[in-house]
Amino acid sequence: MSMLNWEPHFEVNDKAQMMVTSDGCKDYKHFTIRACQRTDAGLWQYQLNEKDTGDPYKGNSWFAESQLRDL
Repeated sequence: MSMLNWEPHFEVNDKAQMMVTSDGCKDYKHFTIRACQRTDAGLWQYQLNEKDTGDPYKGNSWFAESQLRDL
């Protein structure tokens, strides 16, 4: 039995939060899902926009589904 998630947990425009470190402090930051894709390993990853500004978070970086939490 495969443990892979065949469906993404988040969809484009969903809200999510992720633990980030800023100035040495860890805290949850809120995001909007901009894009999602499945890796060759079958895991989901996402591009994020800043929730408040709509700006891309860390450019076009991809973040693993395991890093994200529901809001």
